[in-house]
Amino acid sequence: MFYKQFSVLIIKMSNFSFVLISGGLGNQMFQYAFLLALRAKGIRAGMDLMPYRWKQEHNGYELERVFGINEKSAPYSIWHKYYYIFLKKYCKKKVLSDYLSFYPQAFEKGIVFYDGFWQFYSYFKDCEEDVRKAFVFQGIDAENLELAKEMQTVNSASIHFRRGDYLNIPRLQVCDDAYYKNAMNHVKNQVGSPIFYVFSNDVAWADEFMSQQSVNYKIVAGNQGADSYKDMFLMSQCRHNIIANSSFSWWGAWLNENSDKIVVAPKEWNRRVSDFHPQLESWTKF
Repeated sequence: MFYKQFSVLIIKMSNFSFVLISGGLGNQMFQYAFLLALRAKGIRAGMDLMPYRWKQEHNGYELERVFGINEKSAPYSIWHKYYYIFLKKYCKKKVLSDYLSFYPQAFEKGIVFYDGFWQFYSYFKDCEEDVRKAFVFQGIDAENLELAKEMQTVNSASIHFRRGDYLNIPRLQVCDDAYYKNAMNHVKNQVGSPIFYVFSNDVAWADEFMSQQSVNYKIVAGNQGADSYKDMFLMSQCRHNIIANSSFSWWGAWLNENSDKIVVAPKEWNRRVSDFHPQLESWTKF
């Protein structure tokens, strides 16, 4: 009975691929953008939320709540789980996993599970309009909308300090003081009277650091927990962006539609993968 059901499942899924969605909001956005790119290439694919059955990360799956993406996921069952495990162990050509490396062959038909990060703009540059249409923020309250209007009327620059969990992840380095000082000096040299809007998961540290920099700044600290995504929305409303080595602020900068924007990004993103460079060529790196 087991083998009969298993065989039927393999036949049904042989012409359909799944992109596993996992991690925090920024990671989910890269994975969904990759899914849209697959479809734009004519590959039949859907999303798979199976990883959240194993491990709940950050605020869990957020694409529907944050962007209104109402899309069915692969139905979870013990057969689906074993199918994935079986292919990953015995038929690795059916499971494509990237590790922070660009795979031009990712769009080859026949892959069943795409289990990776896909954190490169190059994957979805040909369907950028589709991605932007998908990532329209929902449920932004009046207070954040008012702050966004303020950001649009001044020479605003978001600055993101990612600390907290990054302090305990060996492969990730926290951007040092020199990076942020160089980034702010670059913005000051290009923009008249900038106001830096500060985002961080360590507000006390960020406030102390900024108070020593002789710049005009404002701490943004009201969005926490399930409302954290509103910080990404606010980053996208600033005229310029200084990002951390974080997919969260990467998207805040990428979604910024200011045609004259200055985006500053860290030159080194991951200490264990020296050739991982998700930054866009037009961005300034320090």
